[in-house]
Amino acid sequence: TIRRPAGKYQVLVKADDYDPATVQTVELKAGARLPPVNFALNRIVHTATVAIESAPPESEVLLDGSSIGTAASGAFKKEVSPGNHTITIRKPDYVDFTHYQQFAAGQSATISAADMKPFGKLLAKVTPESARVTYKRAGETEAKPLSANGAASIPPGDYVLESKADGFMPDLQNIAVAAGKEATYAATLHPVVVAVEKLTPQKVFANGSAWTFSDPDGWWACSQKGFSFLKRDEGTLTFTIAKDPKPFVKERVKKYEFVADYKDEENKITYSLDGHHLTKKIFVNGKEIKEARNDLPISAGDTLHFSIQILPDTINVKVNGTADTTKRPELHGKFGFINEVVLMPR
Repeated sequence: TIRRPAGKYQVLVKADDYDPATVQTVELKAGARLPPVNFALNRIVHTATVAIESAPPESEVLLDGSSIGTAASGAFKKEVSPGNHTITIRKPDYVDFTHYQQFAAGQSATISAADMKPFGKLLAKVTPESARVTYKRAGETEAKPLSANGAASIPPGDYVLESKADGFMPDLQNIAVAAGKEATYAATLHPVVVAVEKLTPQKVFANGSAWTFSDPDGWWACSQKGFSFLKRDEGTLTFTIAKDPKPFVKERVKKYEFVADYKDEENKITYSLDGHHLTKKIFVNGKEIKEARNDLPISAGDTLHFSIQILPDTINVKVNGTADTTKRPELHGKFGFINEVVLMPR
């Protein structure tokens, strides 16, 4: 109760966090009690409101990167602080929808997410199944893997698809993936065609012109006396030697002879090969190293499968599975066949 002298007064009512009420004029009379005077104060609004509509159901709503709720049915409303904010609407298999908005206290801003785009689907159909498939979006640097017959849900855009497989030519294609649509990457990798150089006696032997016979099956024959040295002194060579050379040479050949690390007649390794034995002898300065002699039995057959591997420190000879290894001298020499020989390179 407030007691004042009779007269007219203006009354103003204030409260923290409220707008002041409208000033009212009251008249006090002597000996009279003033009836109650009503004042309506409006609370000061310190927040703004964000309203989301037309979003995919169950989309998550983020304010400046932090989640503030879910648009369960596609709509959402939430009070936010005034100022500039980034609103993001996110859902799996959709492209993030981002909107920048200035919010004023006491006002509501409505944001429509109707243009939020769903991912497209990329299908791969690549043979062989062992192919390694990758896809990379235009403007990005990292390629992502995809199985040869797999599928991926990816943002719409332009992509580069690449397939690789051992022994096959690679494939590279540009594929456009539309929102909510399927795009197929189909590729059949083709085997790599390797051009194999055809061997001829002229490419293998120093006396290639002396090899006068080469039949359609690939047999080479040399009917001249002397050495047929290989053009190279290291490497691996594999031949099939004819056990019966009658169709190819006039003279009867009872055994084949060849040399390795041949420097001269006094320094050499000699081999003798017939249908049953492989015999090796080593000569140094004209003298045979008796303890180095080796006589190996070999399995008989219509042909003799012959392989020589000349390494920097050893010579390995194998005939029909029977092998002989010889340590090479410090000074290396040549490898070659002696006199008549009929063989087929393999």
